Amino acid sequence: MFWITLCGAAQEFLTPTSYGMYGTSNIFEILLTGNSPNKSNHKKTPMEGLYLKTFYISIPSFSPEYALIIEKDRLVLNKATIGIGFSLYAKERMEESDFKKLGKDIQKPLIEAAKSLDTKPIKSYTLSISKEISDQLTTLFEHATETATYLEPRMLGNDGTMYYFNNWGRLASVWTPFGGRTYKLRKLADSLCFAVEHNDIDVLYRQMELCKSLNMSFKKDYPLLYFQPEGYYYSTRKDKGPWHCGTESVNNCIKLEIKSDTAVDLDICKSLISPYYDSIAVWSREIFLTNDRTNYPSVIIDNHAIIPECEVKLYDNGYISTTITIPEKLWRRNVILEAAQLPPGRYYFAEGEWQQQ
Repeated sequence: MFWITLCGAAQEFLTPTSYGMYGTSNIFEILLTGNSPNKSNHKKTPMEGLYLKTFYISIPSFSPEYALIIEKDRLVLNKATIGIGFSLYAKERMEESDFKKLGKDIQKPLIEAAKSLDTKPIKSYTLSISKEISDQLTTLFEHATETATYLEPRMLGNDGTMYYFNNWGRLASVWTPFGGRTYKLRKLADSLCFAVEHNDIDVLYRQMELCKSLNMSFKKDYPLLYFQPEGYYYSTRKDKGPWHCGTESVNNCIKLEIKSDTAVDLDICKSLISPYYDSIAVWSREIFLTNDRTNYPSVIIDNHAIIPECEVKLYDNGYISTTITIPEKLWRRNVILEAAQLPPGRYYFAEGEWQQQ
């Protein structure tokens, strides 16, 4: 017997992956819960809650699988003590009608593998971390999965490892990368696994500089389309006030509202908003790349505004909202970007800069 081995390649982007691909859902649930199939009832348990976790899963061809879960205050490493994938295959094979027709030399290893699932097949480790480290790692998984693409070719083989990265229901993968950004991402994740298993906080801290570098690298690859509004809205005049036209509320770009003295319908609204689309995308991307605290302002263009104003609110949950009211002539890059960096408070624009009231 011999194995054909296809070497991996340098891959800069992860590849979007569907849940359940190649029957991995059962493996995922065992690795993420740490339970045996009998305890977790892996064919019936809903996976939605598990898929909303931030996790890394390694599925090698010929050695036990393992998973790293990033929580708010700790890292959890679940290492399989058996080959879960092969054991699940053995259990399903035993249920097939022709199993008894197989030779005993073939039946025996399959029976032993299936029985191993009746024990607890997972050994768990934990390591306490700060909220700051948790946030940085979660953000890295977010950017790595958000920029996953089918456009970059990848090579699959018979002998190697499939690595999965998940954040908030977005699953992406890479097959045995050699060099490139996904190799560094995989190396960081495996170093975290080592840190958890050996309770080595120094190894953890050494990964954070690479985490920061990878975060910025993935952020640079978000397309401009990601930062454009999804649509328009308009509202009718109320109490003799102005008509309102704006962009649909989204979380990844500057929000714009224009106050108009004349009647507005959807076509007029589109004609009013469209000229601002390019600057919304470009400035939103710049805020995304330059600010650790990504705060996309809500901008109200009101040509009746005598004093341009900005209000920055900090809420109990840590959320920050910035609302800017300016005349059209002040729709400028420096005005908007400087407002996005202001601390909580009230401001007015004078002498070419925002000043605190």
